[in-house]
Amino acid sequence: YRGSLEQIASEYTIIRNEDELYSSDLFDSLVEDSNGFPKDKAVAHDCIQMRSLFETEVAEILDNLGIEYKYEAALNLGGNKPVFPDFSLNLPEYNRCAFIEVLGLLGNVGYVNYNSMKLDKYVNAGLYPNRDFALISGDYNYRPDHDTIKRIIGVLLDALARQYVVRKSKR
Repeated sequence: YRGSLEQIASEYTIIRNEDELYSSDLFDSLVEDSNGFPKDKAVAHDCIQMRSLFETEVAEILDNLGIEYKYEAALNLGGNKPVFPDFSLNLPEYNRCAFIEVLGLLGNVGYVNYNSMKLDKYVNAGLYPNRDFALISGDYNYRPDHDTIKRIIGVLLDALARQYVVRKSKR
């Protein structure tokens, strides 16, 4: 591209989310680490007990990107039981939250079944993959590297930006 980033950015405006459903206020109300399910192989990241090294890698990337998050905060999407997104993200520039699920045991049938029901709750609540939440997946033999994880997070952030950032009309 030609020109400064500031000049290009000045051609756009952010329209903040006015929908209260998934706003920054929702993020503020979420209680971090509210999932009581036992963490058999807990790994610490920044004083937070996480379930896997895979999750700590994602947390480290979010920290490096400067994205505020809460780990396993209860999110009520309707029904009897809340879901516990691995990461609830706060994107205050858009007045929006987004979510990340780290699926590291896709080779385990019980794990896949549980997470299928969880993903169904997201979609039924009007949250869509690659727009409102990201899936970062792996199994016993494969886990994406840091660059791939950053690209997956980037797709989510780009989709949100496209909802709330518009080009100013030229007169």
